[in-house]
Amino acid sequence: MSSSSSSSSGSIALLDFFQINIHRIGDSILVVLGTLSCLFSLIIFSRKDLRKNPCAIYFIAYNIANLLYVYFVIFITLLQWGYNIDPGAYNVAYCRFRFYLYYVLGALSPFYLILASIDRILITSSSVSIRQWSTCRVAYIAIAIMTLFWMIVHIHTPIYIGIYQLSPYYISCTYAPGIYTVFVNYYQLVVRGIFATSLMLIFGLITVKNIRTAHRIKPVKILIVTSIPVANRPQYLSQKDRQFILMVFIDIIIYILCSIARPIYMIYSEATQYQTMSAKGQAVESFFDSLRIKLKYPHTLHELVAISNCVLFEASSTFVINITESTATTIDAFIKIYML
Repeated sequence: MSSSSSSSSGSIALLDFFQINIHRIGDSILVVLGTLSCLFSLIIFSRKDLRKNPCAIYFIAYNIANLLYVYFVIFITLLQWGYNIDPGAYNVAYCRFRFYLYYVLGALSPFYLILASIDRILITSSSVSIRQWSTCRVAYIAIAIMTLFWMIVHIHTPIYIGIYQLSPYYISCTYAPGIYTVFVNYYQLVVRGIFATSLMLIFGLITVKNIRTAHRIKPVKILIVTSIPVANRPQYLSQKDRQFILMVFIDIIIYILCSIARPIYMIYSEATQYQTMSAKGQAVESFFDSLRIKLKYPHTLHELVAISNCVLFEASSTFVINITESTATTIDAFIKIYML
């Protein structure tokens, strides 16, 4: 009996060791790469020539949300679970503000991507009147409305978040025990898990349909000499628009792949919440929960992958020149500041 107990204790200690190092190593890598990825993307999309494209504006908002997510969520998780540093356990105002940002930024990131996918539907439409909605002015208005909407929707968070003693020696900033915890789990499952990914898939498929329709429509020729424009035939997409479409598709695929684990774990968690688990079972579940959390964070890195793929697949010199010029400008700025 003592041998079995000793073996179980050893397994729990080993799982705890791996869990801590998953946070220490994994979160550190995600913070560094996520920061570089978001800054890299912001430098590119903030260029004057690219800002004229409404999709670039959506990507700027998207990367700002992701950059804030890196430091207000991933970095705090690194401190809390990797090094046992949790400022929210002692400051209720900070505790509530952090969770509020967690939910707002977590919702804004995928829905900014959804706005970008809607813009790609507009630009690939065969209707001139629909294409005219793909403008920078509409992009700014849509981003402002979307931001305000999710800030209002999550206004309940500071009310039901607080500092609770979960065990005799463990105090944490978390949800109010009871019905609100169940509500939060189902909210994340439905809104961020099912609803957001479903919209991305639907809008992505509509864009593909528009592109295929555009390829089948040909200009009407008269006397085999000239051609006349047809009112509702699609315009020819520019190279930048094609690149943005590719980036949106890559972002959607990566986000969906990284979000698959969330609804699966939520369903499992709800199904087993009333089952009594051994200490070893709880340690195993906590370990796999850490892995699930790591799977949902890499969406902050997708911009680097998306831009790299555009350069490779399109063989375009435009982004390469932009990257070189932007990097040189940034380095010169740092040199000037240092010389001062």
